[in-house]
Amino acid sequence: MLYLTKLFILVVVGLLLPVQVFAFVGSGTASDNNYKMTYPIVYLENNQYAQDKINSDLYHYIASFKDEYYSGKIISGSFNYDVKFEDSQYVSIMIKESMLYEKRVVKQEARKKAN
Repeated sequence: MLYLTKLFILVVVGLLLPVQVFAFVGSGTASDNNYKMTYPIVYLENNQYAQDKINSDLYHYIASFKDEYYSGKIISGSFNYDVKFEDSQYVSIMIKESMLYEKRVVKQEARKKAN
């Protein structure tokens, strides 16, 4: 009975202890003629699901930037980030982007034809 009591106490104490998740941020890069990007890659030890979710969200943001560039909406730009806070459990990242959009000019003749 004493053995079961000790085992029960160890299990309860083990469940009450917080699970340590270690987080850190790495970098990825991509570039083309008129854009350069450095983007964060978040690594979480002991929590693959959260790591995949965070990096998936970041990937969609990066893909949106690239889609606008390759579709011609952006003619040049940059994408970067700052790690504002990082310790063994928390990471705070600020995304910084700069984009120059294509200006579409409508000629005066085209306006006259439309009227």
